[in-house]
Amino acid sequence: MCATNADTATETANSRPQHRALSPAEALDAVHALHDALRQAGVTARTSNDGDACTVDADDAITLARVVREGLREPLKTIEDLTGCLRAHDLGMEEPCLTGGKVELGDVSVPVAAQLAVLLGASPEKVNTACDETNDLARWAHGERVGDLLTAAFRTATGHTLVDYLFHPDCLSCRREMALTLGRIGVDAAQRLVKILQYGP
Repeated sequence: MCATNADTATETANSRPQHRALSPAEALDAVHALHDALRQAGVTARTSNDGDACTVDADDAITLARVVREGLREPLKTIEDLTGCLRAHDLGMEEPCLTGGKVELGDVSVPVAAQLAVLLGASPEKVNTACDETNDLARWAHGERVGDLLTAAFRTATGHTLVDYLFHPDCLSCRREMALTLGRIGVDAAQRLVKILQYGP
């Protein structure tokens, strides 16, 4: 005789391992661990309004977070290596992070972009061309030129493109300094970048 749906459900429920009760603080930590791991993998986790509940129990959340991070071991190691390289070259960049399965490089200043461009093989003479800092149009043109040299050097050295690249001229109204958004790159591009920063282009 085939088992009914009710019998199957009862058998499944009885076969589940019994988990110990977690304290509210432990449950909250478990949900946050799952949410952070899923965010790194590009998955949106739905939590309650209080942020202390999700659609899986706390033990499963901890397990799932561990499984996801295990799958992200290589990207996270790449970020660790890249962070070390940026520090070794004294590049004033934000620490890279993993978002949506890609490496987020963030924004950089024009001087840092110039330094990175040279490290990637751009001509120092072209990158470090003198600029009249009192002339807004000259500064703007210099920032754009550095950005163009950086994106070209990155493409030549790594074989990949900075697809999220944006140039932001300084803005008097919002008091924002001139900056270049490098955005996100794939893990393979980040690994190539690590090798270049370690051994040269």
